[in-house]
Amino acid sequence: MSTPNNVHDLVSLIMAERQRLDALIAAVPESKRTQPTIAGYSLVDLLGHITWWENHMLDVLESAARGAQPQRLARPGEGEAWVDRVNGETFAANRDRDPATLLAEYHRNAERISTALSGYSDSQLFDPLGFANVLGYPAQAMIAANTYEHYPDHVQAISAWLDSQR
Repeated sequence: MSTPNNVHDLVSLIMAERQRLDALIAAVPESKRTQPTIAGYSLVDLLGHITWWENHMLDVLESAARGAQPQRLARPGEGEAWVDRVNGETFAANRDRDPATLLAEYHRNAERISTALSGYSDSQLFDPLGFANVLGYPAQAMIAANTYEHYPDHVQAISAWLDSQR
């Protein structure tokens, strides 16, 4: 997988990786989607997790577009442990949500991501003087971490679980 350097290629890569995930989601029987079978989580749990990170990414980009610093998720002195904390909080918050609602939100996000990213320029997303100047880190790296680099982790887990069911 090559790193995209323009919005068109970025959106194309995200959608291609998401389609791989979508194909696996479709392969999970509806009756098993809420059972904690994939590394201790249900498919619906994973979709809530993915959707939360996608929404966070979109919120960060919206803040950067306004020239505002987004809210930092890491607490002072927390180091890298903040990711596990946020993931735990996200799984807990989504645990009692309606599975159909979470699935619908996940599917809606594909269009939201495509539309939002397509609305930004190459320089906003890839130039060090673009959003990176506001965020303090490369926007493209944050987008990758929350989309096309994130999805394969879950593709692998879902694939392994599906293979174990055969």
